[in-house]
Amino acid sequence: MTLRQQDSQAEDVVSQFLDQFFYTKYVRNQTRYSDLETQLKGVDVTFDFEEQTQLLVDEKAAAHFVNKNIPTFAFEVDFVGIDGQLKEGWLFDEKKETQYYLLSWIQAAKTKNFSCDDISQLEVILIDRLKIIGLLKGFGLDKKRAKEISQELRDKNQFGPAYKNSTTPFYFYFTEHLTERPINIVIRKNALIRLGTLHKFITR
Repeated sequence: MTLRQQDSQAEDVVSQFLDQFFYTKYVRNQTRYSDLETQLKGVDVTFDFEEQTQLLVDEKAAAHFVNKNIPTFAFEVDFVGIDGQLKEGWLFDEKKETQYYLLSWIQAAKTKNFSCDDISQLEVILIDRLKIIGLLKGFGLDKKRAKEISQELRDKNQFGPAYKNSTTPFYFYFTEHLTERPINIVIRKNALIRLGTLHKFITR
C-alpha cells in the first residue's frame, strides 16, 4: 500500500468521526462529496460556517502521527508519482478549488488501521488556504521559490528537515522512506491556530 492509499484510508475514518461529532455541532448545511472528480478538485465537503456559506473544504489528517501530539502540520509541495514523474502537491496546485483546510490531529486506541470507533479525540483547525499561502509569502516563500527549494533538495538528496530556524514558523522536510518521496512545508501548529477560523478539540 502506498502512502497515499494509507492516508486515504485513514482520512476516510477521520471523515466518519467528523460527520458524527463535528459537523452536526459546529456547521450548517454540510454536504460530503465522494465522487472522484470533486475530490480531485480538493473538495471533500461543503458547509456554512458563521456568516460564510458553502465553503469548499479539503479534510487533511496527520494520519502518520496518531497519539504523537505533534506541534506541526505538513503541507505538500511535490511528490513522485507511480509513473516516476514529479507531481505538484496540493498546497500550491492552482487546479484545486479548495478554499479551506480542515486539519486534524488524532488520538486513538490504535496507531494504525484504526476505525472510527477507535478514535477518542480529534484536534481540528479550520483554516483559509489563502491565509497559509499569505503566511509563507510574508517570509518570501511563494510557489516559484518553494519549487526551487524542492528541486535543490532533490538534486542534493538532502533528506530530513531543511531551512529550519527559530525566526520562521515553518521549514521544509524531504521524506526518504516513503515511495512518493514527498517534500512538504511543515508549519508550526501555533501559527496555524493564530490564522485559523476555528480551533476545537472534538470528542465523542
